[in-house]
Amino acid sequence: MFEEKRNLSALEYLKVLEDEWWVCNLRKKIYPSKKDKDYYNNSANLKKSRIIEISERNDLPHIFNNKDMMKDLNRKFSSKGGYPTFPKQNENDIRNYFMKNSDVRCFLGFNDEEKPIIKIGKIIDFDINKNIVTVVLEKENQELLCNCVTRIF
Repeated sequence: MFEEKRNLSALEYLKVLEDEWWVCNLRKKIYPSKKDKDYYNNSANLKKSRIIEISERNDLPHIFNNKDMMKDLNRKFSSKGGYPTFPKQNENDIRNYFMKNSDVRCFLGFNDEEKPIIKIGKIIDFDINKNIVTVVLEKENQELLCNCVTRIF
């Protein structure tokens, strides 16, 4: 998925598989069609099996048995706002992530005590050209930058 050529060491290959599993796992959650969900689910499952096989054969920890490794992988592809970025991301990924009627967590800045202000809402519109998401928060529409909006799965 990321590497066109698989001329990698076993450890490098394992890391690429983990990255690719993460992307497939995200795509199976955000793509609306059953065909796409099934495709990415099957692909993620094959990658997971291969990751576990290589790791067990070499007595290595992996993302499925080590919470810290999974947290690191999630941080690798998430911005501060939680919006995912990854290699070969396409416009469909972005549009599906900000799909209408999706539940989201929104970062609205900090309060007087320097604590983040987080509110839950629902996407009603997305402008990919302006990177603006319109969200209903407490019965009021607000336009927010994409990096302030994180999907809830």
